Amino acid sequence: MKNTLCWFGKRTKILNFGALVVLTLCTLVATKVSRQTNSFAVTQTKELVTAFISHSVVDQSAQMPIEEDQVIEKCPLLARYCSWQIVDLVLRSQFDSAEKSNKNIVNGVVSDLLFQIGGLYEDKSQFREALELYQTSIRLNTFHNVYVGDVYYRLGVIFQRKLGDVKLMESYSAFHSAIQTQHFSSKQIEADAYYRYAEVMRWRGVNIVEYIRLYKQATIIDPDHHMARVWYGLSLYQQSQDVEGALAEIYRVIDTNDLWAKKWAFLYLGDIYFQEKRYDESKKMYEQALQIDSRFLEAQKRLARD
Repeated sequence: MKNTLCWFGKRTKILNFGALVVLTLCTLVATKVSRQTNSFAVTQTKELVTAFISHSVVDQSAQMPIEEDQVIEKCPLLARYCSWQIVDLVLRSQFDSAEKSNKNIVNGVVSDLLFQIGGLYEDKSQFREALELYQTSIRLNTFHNVYVGDVYYRLGVIFQRKLGDVKLMESYSAFHSAIQTQHFSSKQIEADAYYRYAEVMRWRGVNIVEYIRLYKQATIIDPDHHMARVWYGLSLYQQSQDVEGALAEIYRVIDTNDLWAKKWAFLYLGDIYFQEKRYDESKKMYEQALQIDSRFLEAQKRLARD
């Protein structure tokens, strides 16, 4: 991207022309959105476009191109995706012909744009605003370069963890929809969708047979999803008292550098040993968990119980 920015910086006239084109085209996009979505999304779209335009002009006195991090700071959405795609599209042809021959691309920017603006709000912990934009992007359903599974996944994460109270039904529905799409940008996100879907099912009191397969599938998709492996092992024990199978899965996490997952692995190993009346081994596991995190309340409670 830095090379692209420098190319723009060295050609002020082209950049200024590009800026006008971006503003024109994004106004068109915003107009399309305004017919189908709420004024909040449109306002934020226009503000981001304006921010990009105003901070993309070369410093005339220094004759230096704007730095990439400045663009990302002022308008990370457009710097990452939309602006360069639109500018490149228009600079390679007439605006009118570009609009007519690339309607799918232009229209596709709408949902992509709303999703990425939502990501900016989520990064700032403004989760309700992000939620509204994600839902609008799904309702419009004009995605071009965004994986739909990712959008449902982000919805699920917000409903599950980010609004204070857990929204069980909403998060369940979002993760279910994400998995149904089978359309993710990475194996890590896909695996985490399975893991969180299983977690929500467990919270809802669904039969263990239903969610244990989801934990297992998460470990197949991403063998490095350590919390999925911990819970798959623990679920094996809870379902059928399969001590050997449970320990084999959970001990695999002990051999990793994932401290967060390791402390939970030690905790649940302690629980399994305790249930099996292997009290000395149980105590050692809880102590190992506390070596990782001396403030780990769950391990403290179990040691006090012992």
